[in-house]
Amino acid sequence: MHELLSVLIDHVGQSTRKRRFRGAQPTSLAHQSFHEPHPHPTTTPATVRKLALSFPETEDLSHHGKPDFRVRGKIFAALPVDGGRSVVKLTLEDQADLVKSDPRAFSLNLWSRDGWTNVHLAHVTAAQFREIPATSWRFVSLRKMAVQYDEEDL
Repeated sequence: MHELLSVLIDHVGQSTRKRRFRGAQPTSLAHQSFHEPHPHPTTTPATVRKLALSFPETEDLSHHGKPDFRVRGKIFAALPVDGGRSVVKLTLEDQADLVKSDPRAFSLNLWSRDGWTNVHLAHVTAAQFREIPATSWRFVSLRKMAVQYDEEDL
């Protein structure tokens, strides 16, 4: 199982302390930096949609006129109309680590107390973004469903 934090750290070849996350031990993003220009294309709304729809039982619906992605009726990611960001639901611990790691790439919003986190697509490569919706989907989906998905992914 690939964890959001360890994949992002591995992408730049850094390692930091380990902590507990839903049965796994990803590394923290505390020392990750997204400030440098990316040699690879940044993430696009089309990439967000493609990744979100790749998870089992995901529906592409809308909420207040904005596209969102749901698993069994629960929203795990959204694409605000501006197209410059995605909003994902994370644990508060992951949210804090991401926002602290790079406030240009990750920020808070009015619903952040519930784990909703802005991901500014221009500051995150597609490779870095890949595990973010996966982590959000696992967090929102039923635990049994997430375990089954992870077992099939091996």
